[in-house]
Amino acid sequence: MKREDLKVGTEVYVRFADEYKKAVVIKPTRELYYPEAIMIRVPLMFEDGYRLIDLETFPDLLHTVENVVQEKTKQRVYISGPISGLDINMVRADFQRVEYELIARGYEPVNPVAEADKHPEHKTTHDHMRHDIELLMTCDYIYLMHHWTHSKGCQVEFEVATSIGLPVMFEESGELTKFE
Repeated sequence: MKREDLKVGTEVYVRFADEYKKAVVIKPTRELYYPEAIMIRVPLMFEDGYRLIDLETFPDLLHTVENVVQEKTKQRVYISGPISGLDINMVRADFQRVEYELIARGYEPVNPVAEADKHPEHKTTHDHMRHDIELLMTCDYIYLMHHWTHSKGCQVEFEVATSIGLPVMFEESGELTKFE
């Protein structure tokens, strides 16, 4: 949001971690001058009290109602591709490439390789597959990368996805396919 959009009475949503909190601008924004920087503070009233938000430090914190609705309605796409037996750095790079492609197409990608890095307690393939299937169940689509048919894990993810009616995107074609 731009500073000029933040007039007194404007309703905004502030993102804290993965949660949005509704607030209202209660005073005009103020510029504070310090030797090191200029701070632009927005006085906001939340349900639980008053806070100043610094726009210079947190430029992506404030969202309009339209932004929040658009973000919450983005369709989640689970990325499925071969992992076992391959160089993990190459796998990470390949999954990240697909992740960026999906973002560019307006989707919210779910990258199981990036998720695995967040869960060092998952030691076995079975641990990873359990977690990956849980992630898949929260998605609207599955995206199958090249050579998915060579991976037992990808085949399982494909079976689960098609069993619950998720449309499938194939990297080869970029097309959506619905299996009934």
